Amino acid sequence: MRNRVIKLSYTECKKPFNYLLQKMEKSEEFFFDSDWVEFNKLLNASFTKTTVMSYQEIMNFYTGVYGFKSKKEKKLIETIQNKALTEYSKKHVAKKVENITKTTQKRINKIVTAGQSAGKNRKEIAKELVNNINGMKKNRAMTIARTESANSTSYINHSSLSELGLKRKWVHVGGGKTDREEHVACDNEVVEGDDDYSCGLAYPHEPGADAGDIINCYCLEIMAI
Repeated sequence: MRNRVIKLSYTECKKPFNYLLQKMEKSEEFFFDSDWVEFNKLLNASFTKTTVMSYQEIMNFYTGVYGFKSKKEKKLIETIQNKALTEYSKKHVAKKVENITKTTQKRINKIVTAGQSAGKNRKEIAKELVNNINGMKKNRAMTIARTESANSTSYINHSSLSELGLKRKWVHVGGGKTDREEHVACDNEVVEGDDDYSCGLAYPHEPGADAGDIINCYCLEIMAI
């Protein structure tokens, strides 16, 4: 389920960075204020679409795996997840867009300033910008896609389980050098109500958690049977 969301999210997250690349390759100036407004708009649209895709995938997951098949059960899940979808968009999407836009601006400003200090001309600086943003387009966009799809999926899933009053179980997904010891310790841990897991998180990819607990984390929260 998450792999499908990540693939679709990556396609969406590339769009704003592709826009910057096209502007750099065509414009005599580097960027105008209107370019950043458009970048922000595209990024917001990407995150919103990613969140909706996460919601749709989770709906299929609940109805298929958990066996919610009656019209009453489906309506209940849909109502709960629509509420979670709205809350997530209001609380987190705009903030993430702002943070990423600022980070990208700082990176570009740093490259331009360093190039000017080194006596490089506009074409040389533009080439360096294209190379760096190209790397960001691929690597950064994939990191954003993975992180955002995991965050939105986990948020909607957790909200649904909590609203239904179901026990929840942490499932560690990993198996490499990047495994987080705290997350491994949470594997198969069961909680209920408002209780947090032993690692201190309410659920995997909880918004507001340290970046070390979120970036490239594949852990899941499922219904404890």
